[in-house]
Amino acid sequence: MKVIELPEGCCGLAGSYGFKREKYHVAKEVGEEIFAAVRKKSVGTVLSDCEACRMQIAYHTGVKTLHPLQVLRRAYGA
Repeated sequence: MKVIELPEGCCGLAGSYGFKREKYHVAKEVGEEIFAAVRKKSVGTVLSDCEACRMQIAYHTGVKTLHPLQVLRRAYGA
């Protein structure tokens, strides 16, 4: 497994902001830097400690997302 750090940025969701129909396109545009990096790197899984970011990244890229603690749990066989 190889770990790649993505550029800092915002997924665009900003709490409930990105869930609003009228803000969808703004939220998507804000997060596009991260979405493009995920697509370009052809990653299999994205790790984030933020539930909202995981939802937004998974939705716009189709890539599986996990919390870092889920990876540790699996590593320890729990």
